[in-house]
Amino acid sequence: MTHLVQQELALQNAWADAAAEQDYARTITAMIHSGQLDGAAARLLGDLAVIDSPLADLCEALTPDTITLSGWDDISTAIAQFEGDPVTAVHLIMSNPTDLVFEAKTDAYDPLIEVAFYTDEHLKFSMLSPEQLLAESLAPSPNWYGHSEDIEVYAEIIGLADLNTALLRHKTQYFLRSGDDGAAVEAAPLRYVEFTLASLFRAVRFHQTVKAALDTHGLAGNVPVIASMDNMRASIGSVYYPAHMQEVAIAEVATLSITVKPRHDELPLREQSGRSLRRRIMFDTPEEIIAPPAKPGFFKRLFARP
Repeated sequence: MTHLVQQELALQNAWADAAAEQDYARTITAMIHSGQLDGAAARLLGDLAVIDSPLADLCEALTPDTITLSGWDDISTAIAQFEGDPVTAVHLIMSNPTDLVFEAKTDAYDPLIEVAFYTDEHLKFSMLSPEQLLAESLAPSPNWYGHSEDIEVYAEIIGLADLNTALLRHKTQYFLRSGDDGAAVEAAPLRYVEFTLASLFRAVRFHQTVKAALDTHGLAGNVPVIASMDNMRASIGSVYYPAHMQEVAIAEVATLSITVKPRHDELPLREQSGRSLRRRIMFDTPEEIIAPPAKPGFFKRLFARP
C-alpha cells in the first residue's frame, strides 16, 4: 500500500464518524474567524493534494489572485451619499440560485453576491466590539437581518465559476453512515471527502477575496463588513474591518446618483442564475441631449447665396 493511499484512507476512516468531520469543519471555521485565512487554505490544499482528481486540481489552481470582487467603489459611493442615518455595517452574502436545475448543464456558474446596508436602527453596529459583532452575525435568525436600507448596489465575484459548478454537479454530496443492515460504515467515500474539503476551500477563498478588497481599497465610513454564505455547503460567516477609510470625492458624491431598475418579471436576486441576472443602470439626472440644427436643403442653400 502506497503512502498516498494510506493518507487517503486515514481521512476517510476518520470521517466515518460524523463527529470527526464536524471537528475538522469547526477547526477550519475557527481559523477563518481568527483571521488565519492563509493557514486554512494551506491545510485544505494539503489534504486535497493526496486526492488525485480534477476537483482537487481545480482547488490547487484557484489562487487568490485569480478571484476578483467587482462593485467595491459603488459600495463606498453608496455609503458616502446615503441621505438617511449613517451606514454602520455592510453585509455581503454569497449564494447559489435555487433554480439551476433548469439551466443548461454545460454552463458554468459564478456564485451571486447580494449587498445589504445597515444603520444602527435595528442593531447598534457602531457600538459593538469585533467579538460582539461576530457573535451577532453567527446567531440564528438575528432580528436585524432583512432590515437593510433601500440601497441597491450590485457586486460580482468572478473566478469561482469552475469550482462552484463542479461542486454543484458533484455526484457524492451526501452518504449514509450506516449500511442496509444498520451497521456503521468503516470509511467515508473518498469522493465525499473530496467534496467536503473543496466546499470548505470555496468558503475560504470567498473570505480571502472580501478581506483583500478591504485591505486594498478600504471602505467609506470605515464600517465593518459581514461576509456570509447562503444555499451552499460549508456556509461559513465572519466579520472584517477595513484597514483604512476609502475617500470618495465630493464632486462624485454630489453628482453620481445611480439606481438599479429591477425587472419585475424576474425572480428575487438570490433565486436568479448568473445567466439570467441583468445589470440595468439608469442615471437619475442625465444631461439633456440637444440635437444639432438641421442643415438647409440643397436648393435653399443655392438660392441663399449672394
